[in-house]
Amino acid sequence: MAFGRPGLFLALGLLCAAAPQAKPPDAATYGDRILVQKDIAFGDKPHQKLDLYLPKGEGPFPLAVCWFGGGFTGGNKSGMARVGAFLASKGIAAAAPGYFLADPKGEPPGWPTNVRDAKAAVRFLRSKSGEYRFDATRIAALGHSSGAYLALMVGLTPHLRELDGEEPGSSAVVAVVDIAGVCDRRKSLGTGTLALLGKGFEEKDDLRALASPILYVGPKSPPIYILHGEQDKTVDVSSARQLDEALEKAGVLRKLHLLPSGGHDPITLEALESIAEWLKERLK
Repeated sequence: MAFGRPGLFLALGLLCAAAPQAKPPDAATYGDRILVQKDIAFGDKPHQKLDLYLPKGEGPFPLAVCWFGGGFTGGNKSGMARVGAFLASKGIAAAAPGYFLADPKGEPPGWPTNVRDAKAAVRFLRSKSGEYRFDATRIAALGHSSGAYLALMVGLTPHLRELDGEEPGSSAVVAVVDIAGVCDRRKSLGTGTLALLGKGFEEKDDLRALASPILYVGPKSPPIYILHGEQDKTVDVSSARQLDEALEKAGVLRKLHLLPSGGHDPITLEALESIAEWLKERLK
């Protein structure tokens, strides 16, 4: 088939739009440019272990704590290996913690143990900042899917006693990256609420509100980067827009990054480049 010049440009444009976005490389690709330490215990439970991805150099480095997705019932910390290694290659230390995984039928549910695990990981990492060359004042929370939910809860509830209890140390962070997360458990914006909150959650309005990150947004909330695919069939993109609107209303610094052809895993190399640059600005 022959194309004239305008037709050729149009065809090339359509091909580029349809081409799949490049994914970040495997952690092994970086070789000795980063340091990886695995299975560091931050508690006494089998799932309370984390992997570290550290830049080369003296530090202290900013730190991003990265939680994997899996509908609150599956996945593991290796699901953040590509993200953690990429960030380390950009000078941002990364930690990928495990957390309590729920029974798919919500017996027992993930809440609130998984959120407490997430906060415990941040407290542990802050307490070890000297040993691992972090800057304890420059910690961000990042997550994908159910991990994004945990990152939002960590970032938006730094002093909520129901989740922090009387544990020593702070779980506060100075920035959050929400990748395809659900921000409102009062609505049906995504899957996983049964596993998170357990049977009968539909009738437990107070619990659903307590477990909704969006209700904790306020003027003192940390900056939030929202990455979401517009074709996401697992967590509707309206969740991202709802959170963005709430942050705007509260006067919170935020960035909404929507991928028109992206699905539930919008973690492309280009998107990670954007996230890394944003984190560097926030974690100066």
